[in-house]
Formats: sequence, structure tokens, C-alpha cells
Amino acid sequence: MNQIILASHGGLAAGAKDTLEMVLGDVSNVHVVSLARDDKEPITNKVDAMIATFNADDTVYVLTDMLGSSVNNNMVELVLANNDGMAEGAISALQTAGWNVEGGDKTIPVYGVDAMDSAVQKIDAGIMTGTVKQDGEAMAATIATLVKNVKDGADLMANTESYKFAVDEEGETIPSKIQVPYAMYTK
Repeated sequence: MNQIILASHGGLAAGAKDTLEMVLGDVSNVHVVSLARDDKEPITNKVDAMIATFNADDTVYVLTDMLGSSVNNNMVELVLANNDGMAEGAISALQTAGWNVEGGDKTIPVYGVDAMDSAVQKIDAGIMTGTVKQDGEAMAATIATLVKNVKDGADLMANTESYKFAVDEEGETIPSKIQVPYAMYTK
């Protein structure tokens, strides 16, 4: 199960959870950790104690209110972005807090998708860790094969024996899903 911890200064996290409950209903997998002005205990202790109550199989997401603040010191370990633009936005925020600066000694691994030129430059400069390049030629070849099959009146998935098919949780092939490989770019 996914567990979400909202960690913030003051009542922001509790307010966010209240809003989620109004919109979504039951959000029993959303938890709140707050740091009061006079708290002496590091919030990481509270977060660690809460995580210890979850099942070992749970995936835990910790969302905080301000990067570089006392609430999330040492809590961001990795950034996985859906695209390079989002990865670059995360890098900008990290740099504001002193992380992932070219030539700096504090780096949080950041990965994106698309292998944009600007992302490749950031990887080469050591401020981004990696990106995934979608293989446009392989995608086009796959689509061309499927379109030809339809045009020729053949079964949609005919002539795809050499392609890699997706598999389900049990490892069984999903015959209607072709996986086009990606290429990883890192320094």
C-alpha cells in the first residue's frame, strides 16, 4: 500500500489532509507530521517513528512544505521526474537550497525522461544524474508494422514476433502491449 506523510511547519499538513478528506473521502493512508515553533526534537525522528509503524511492503512518500527548511532536512534522497522539464524544475528548486550546484559537493540524484539537450547538458555538468531517451525510430517502426497489419487486413499483432511484449504481475505475456525499449543517458 502507498503511505503518504505530509510534513510541515505548523498546521499546514493537517489542513492539507482535511482538504483531501473533503474532496476524496477516506484518506487513511495519508498521515500528518507537524513541527511546532518550540519543538526541540528533529522532525525526522517523528517521520522515522511513523514509518516504523507501516508494513515492510508499503511504499512511503514524504511530502514537505519547504525545500531546505528544518522540516525536510535530509529527507529528500532522490527525484524521479516524468519528463526532463519537471526534472529541471526540481533542480532549480534544489539549487536554491544549495544542492546540485555545478562544482558543488551536495547532490541529490535527479532523473528525467526525454533526453532533451538541456537535460543532457545538466548531466554533463554534473547537476542532473540521468535521463531516459525514447527511441523514436523503434516507436515509428512499431507503429508502421501495426498500421500495415490493419491496412492489409491482417491481425493487428501479426508480424510482431520479434518485439518484446509487456508482462503482467505473474510474468505472463500481455499480447496487446508491445514494449519499445528506452535508452538511458548518464555521464
